[in-house]
Amino acid sequence: MTAIGRRLEQAYPKVNAGRGIFMQPLRERLAGEARTNLLLLLGAVGMVLLIACVNVANMLLARSFGRAREMAIRTALGRRAAISSGNSSPRACCSPPRVASSARSSVRGATILSAA
Repeated sequence: MTAIGRRLEQAYPKVNAGRGIFMQPLRERLAGEARTNLLLLLGAVGMVLLIACVNVANMLLARSFGRAREMAIRTALGRRAAISSGNSSPRACCSPPRVASSARSSVRGATILSAA
């Protein structure tokens, strides 16, 4: 770069007389003396983000532990209902009852189930 500066000084002596070229890395130019402070700020923001993520995970875990008893009761009741209906499938309690096709009648597009 000094060679280019000398050539420019020779080519344009009026404008470039006594001037030189100074190069500075872009990182140093932008951050300068605040680099250490910016790195500390980055670390602090990272720690706050980490604490927030741990807090959300802790709340989700606490909710799941709080609902464990409820889920156990629901599972037990669902299993008992499935076994008493004669179907051993755990999802049997959740499916709608099957109705014979002869018990259905249709009025203007609505399906009415008759008690049989």
